[in-house]
Amino acid sequence: MKPLQPAAYGTAAAIGAGAAWFASESVDGGYAAFLSAPGEIASYGPLASSVVAALSALASVHALLSRPASQADVEAVGLTAAAARRAGEEATRSARVEGAAIRDAAHRAAQQAEQRADARHQELLEALRSERQHVALPQPLLDALAARTDPALNFDEQLGDLIARFDAAHELIRMGETTSNLGSFVEAVRKRIADKAAAGDLDGASNDADQALTRWQQDEAERRAASSAAGLALIETAIDTARARGDAEAVARHLVLEVAISHPGQPAFTPLMARARKYQSLGETSARQLDLQIAAALYQMAADRTEAPARRIEALSERGTLLKQLGERGLPGAFEDALGAYEDVLSPREGDRFGWAGAINNLGTVYQSMGERGTAGLYQKAVACFQDALDIFAERPHTGTWVSIQNNLGVALLRQAQFEGRDTLDEARAAFAEALKAVSPEADGQVWAVLNNNLGSALVQSGNKGNAEDYLDAVEAFRRCQRVMSRTAAPMAWAQSEENIAAALERYAAAKANSPDELRQALAAARGALEVYRQGDATYYVDKTESLIANIEGRLTGSR
Repeated sequence: MKPLQPAAYGTAAAIGAGAAWFASESVDGGYAAFLSAPGEIASYGPLASSVVAALSALASVHALLSRPASQADVEAVGLTAAAARRAGEEATRSARVEGAAIRDAAHRAAQQAEQRADARHQELLEALRSERQHVALPQPLLDALAARTDPALNFDEQLGDLIARFDAAHELIRMGETTSNLGSFVEAVRKRIADKAAAGDLDGASNDADQALTRWQQDEAERRAASSAAGLALIETAIDTARARGDAEAVARHLVLEVAISHPGQPAFTPLMARARKYQSLGETSARQLDLQIAAALYQMAADRTEAPARRIEALSERGTLLKQLGERGLPGAFEDALGAYEDVLSPREGDRFGWAGAINNLGTVYQSMGERGTAGLYQKAVACFQDALDIFAERPHTGTWVSIQNNLGVALLRQAQFEGRDTLDEARAAFAEALKAVSPEADGQVWAVLNNNLGSALVQSGNKGNAEDYLDAVEAFRRCQRVMSRTAAPMAWAQSEENIAAALERYAAAKANSPDELRQALAAARGALEVYRQGDATYYVDKTESLIANIEGRLTGSR
């Protein structure tokens, strides 16, 4: 006969529920309750006969109630319901008897398992004493350690685990008995934990440790917040002191410390770059050179705090560009520092090739700016840089960066022809013309105008060398600039183009025996430029254009 399984309790409950439903004259509910019993009910030993009888009775009741009822049907329903109720009561009694037997068997099995565990624990403790015979721990603690042994392990594994936990417990007791210089809070916690551990209350000791750590974290957070506030206040004072002394490097160092406090545990690169750009913006809008120097120092410190090649290139390129601006403002040593920044980018050449191609271009612009201030031989270095950058951008021709580098090359070649007497005008004109193929007045108005202006300047230089017709080509280039820079929209730019047109026509007329037609056109253009300059109170340009007008008028007088 099959022993009663846990599912049988559900069966008995279903029978009892069915009987209760019948007692309340809810026959359909009683039938549904009986149907919830397991299908294999017949295999449950002493319950089988009473359950089957109950189910049969219920089936009869349900069949009777599914058709119009007669008096005989009503009586049959009553008799069958009573039989079902008795069957349910018998099933419940049987379930209780067998349930008690199961509980007794389980209790005996648990006692036997506990006895075996106790024996294993004693065996483990004996082995432990042999391994750690010179170290003693309170018996309650030993018992607690042994009770936590994992039964899934073999004896050797259990012993190894017990020894490890024994050593940890021994250290716990030792710390609780030892004084330290860590403060009364730590010593009190250690003593309390050691006492609980010695009493075998490892869970209580663990809870005390967790609570102590939580309190320490809260105290430490409050201490750090107060310390950070004090530190930031001191940093603010130090920054003001350094600014008063004009020490940009010191300000930058203080800001590095401020970032470390404000962004603990985070990379410093991004916040340092943000601060550098803030100071750069302040310097550019207020013409404060010190702020620009602070920004340059911060860019260097950001570069020093990243190992990502692309980020390092970004920071050093920003630094180089800014130092070039400072050099153009006359700050001693700024150009040399800018060269150093770009050379750092390019050594070693790693990461994004187009990133360091941009750095090569920027290096060339520094050489060019230094050449414009009289340093000999640097235009050639600038040309070499621009050509190197264009070699890389040959993979991406006619992009915005490519156009910019192409223009820079043209300007450097033009400067070589102007100031070093080199025969580079044709190369300069070719560079500007090539760049113009990639832009249009509709989509790239300003760039298109700059390229035409530079091409016009190259054509004027060519005219100065005896190619008079190039002056007229220069005039056309300057007039093309005015297609996107009207007198209304960009009056100063328009006036400069008018002045350039007047100068080119005046030189063409001089080459053609003071041709009056060109001189009159030149005079009209110069007067238009002068009117705008006067309206804009541009004194330098007013004086320059008045001198040009005097020359033109003199030539006109001589041509009559």
